[in-house]
Amino acid sequence: MSLEQLCVEIEDRSHTQAAAQIRGAEEAAKRLIEEAKAAAQASLGAARAEAAEFSAAEANERMAAARLEVSRSLGEARDEAVRQSLAGVWEYFRAMPKRAGYSARLRQWAAKAMAELDMPGAVLRASASDIAILRAADFKVSAQPIDCSGGVRAESRDGRIVVDYTLEAQFERKREDLLHQIHQQLFSAEDESASMDFGEKKAKSAPAQSRGKKRKSRR
Repeated sequence: MSLEQLCVEIEDRSHTQAAAQIRGAEEAAKRLIEEAKAAAQASLGAARAEAAEFSAAEANERMAAARLEVSRSLGEARDEAVRQSLAGVWEYFRAMPKRAGYSARLRQWAAKAMAELDMPGAVLRASASDIAILRAADFKVSAQPIDCSGGVRAESRDGRIVVDYTLEAQFERKREDLLHQIHQQLFSAEDESASMDFGEKKAKSAPAQSRGKKRKSRR
């Protein structure tokens, strides 16, 4: 499933802006990886030049240390690339209240949350800007707003049981799927293998001495 499809699944409708946002995040992440690889290559080159001045045993030790450092740097770059891409998807999703059709989605989530909670005396809670929308649709909404980007949550009378359809909760439920899909799109199996073997392959080419729906919670 693509990232675009995951966004559709989260929001239940397609937006071309989502695809553009994700593509932009992916391109920035790929640039980050390429920069890390270039830096890694320069680091290995410097290590080889330094190792040439030492005995074979010490040269091998220095090159092994350099390859470990390169592997660590590339791993950090991949992690940062994934983090930036996920942040880009979240920035698009959290802006949903500004887009057309949000009020209808909010009412749907409110009805869903109340039906799933299904408890007498239950009340809805939402952000300050969304309370008026829900009240206009005849939902029972607490006057005390909650801190969220959008969406709604239903609470039992005592507040101990919650069904959460805030944007934050919905996104969090998709986080692992999103991370997996981002990683797959940023790093193909071949690219991942190449990046993991980067130091080793470069070392071999040198002279002999260089030889990653619902929530009911009790509070």
